[in-house]
Amino acid sequence: AHLLRLETISGLSRLNIPQGKNMEAITGVSGFYQWHNYSGFEFLLPRFSQKNLAFYYVEKIKLKKNWTINAGLRFDFTEINIEKHVQTTANGNSEIRNPDILRDYFNYSLGAGFSKKIGLFTLV
Repeated sequence: AHLLRLETISGLSRLNIPQGKNMEAITGVSGFYQWHNYSGFEFLLPRFSQKNLAFYYVEKIKLKKNWTINAGLRFDFTEINIEKHVQTTANGNSEIRNPDILRDYFNYSLGAGFSKKIGLFTLV
């Protein structure tokens, strides 16, 4: 059987900065570290680790009493490290189930939106 030991540590920090009566900037950082230590005798998921770090900035503008628009930018950095797994087959041969893999990724994204407050509810 396979013992799944997937563990994650994550964090988030956010700062809201008022910029006058109708504007607000929101900036922050988030990240996580995730790892899996293979155990058991069935191959299901390889031993791996993954790191992610993200930075974001959003600008909110209140147009009228019930209308708000926002736009923002986010940067993500990710590293994935998968360890090679060799398994012995029934006839005694060794078989590589997956090779060593190390990948780095960078991404950025833009976003924009609006919301309207209707009574107690906000339509996004």
